[in-house]
Amino acid sequence: MKLSGIFFYKASIQNCLNLAEKAQSLKGNNPLQHKVLMLTFLNWEIISCKDAAESLEFSEQYTRSLAKKLKADDVDTLVDKRQGQQQDYHFNTDVKAELIQQFSFNIATGKNASSKQLCQQVNEACGTDVTDRTIRLYMNKFGLPKIKKSLFDMLTEFKKNSQT
Repeated sequence: MKLSGIFFYKASIQNCLNLAEKAQSLKGNNPLQHKVLMLTFLNWEIISCKDAAESLEFSEQYTRSLAKKLKADDVDTLVDKRQGQQQDYHFNTDVKAELIQQFSFNIATGKNASSKQLCQQVNEACGTDVTDRTIRLYMNKFGLPKIKKSLFDMLTEFKKNSQT
């Protein structure tokens, strides 16, 4: 009887290891399911905290914390609820409009349209203290660097055609 108990125990361990390996396949396609399974295995003491942390790519301390939350509150606590900043406070619509206007004017007049130049112009016009890095970020968001040359070419062509 003892022999069959040992056999059952070994088979049980092997099944648990197989489940843990299968759970790894969820990592890419279903990250929340993967997280829930790994933390559940940890809570059931099927895998160690170290193994769960490695699988989840978290620290052991954070993994233990998540396992406790899962045990106490259910899966909802594992869902990331962050939403980020909802509004541009410093870079409001007036500053955005000024950036586009200054960019267009600089291109039309053949002036420098660098982020440093635009930063100075926008800050003077709007009374703000926006950095040139922020100007570059919004220039890229608006796609302005991509139209720099084509806008200048279009304006040049327009000037040629309107003088004839």
